[in-house]
Amino acid sequence: MPEFHQEQYIYLAGLTHKSALIAWGAFYFKVKGKSEDQRFKLVDDSDLKHIHPPRHQTIGASSEPFGDATVEVRDASSGELVAGGTTSVANHLLVTGLLPDTEYTYKISVNGDEWAAGERRDWVARDDDNEGLEKSGRVYNNRFRTHPHPEISAPLTFAVLGDFSDADSEILPEDDSILEQDAYTVRHALTFSAGGTRFRRNRTAHFSSR
Repeated sequence: MPEFHQEQYIYLAGLTHKSALIAWGAFYFKVKGKSEDQRFKLVDDSDLKHIHPPRHQTIGASSEPFGDATVEVRDASSGELVAGGTTSVANHLLVTGLLPDTEYTYKISVNGDEWAAGERRDWVARDDDNEGLEKSGRVYNNRFRTHPHPEISAPLTFAVLGDFSDADSEILPEDDSILEQDAYTVRHALTFSAGGTRFRRNRTAHFSSR
């Protein structure tokens, strides 16, 4: 019986001045050899029938729910629970009733367990024969700041992320650090792809309007 690894993830799918669309999912990897060897093969959607329990999709609005989910949103300053909800039919939840330009933290629990807790793994490709899913040393810091009220003028910071499909291009470690430093001031993220099928190196441009 093959061993499978479930790498859980969280993403903020939408944000306004009074609401947040919080979503979650997981990618599945087939472990080749021993898990400590860091040899993983991504499981395609067509092969998800082999995992337990079987699935058809792992991401998107129509993906099967991973279980009974609870979302809690708290004021980042006071820690007070201010919003949230539950769902058993989707892997996302729209949280409403938030205040403009306010920082919040949030937590997702599925079947009673915190989703994507602990250290996350990331895909590392050093060359064609040396790639795998390795521990990143990072954990999720689930927080966001709502947009300012539409009638109030405010500074705008946004990020542009792209993938040029160039597997031989140089890695730019500052790409990640840019977004980590400004994670809570970025209001919009624009993404693009230059085509091709090999996606390994990301490029990030950063702009700020004051």
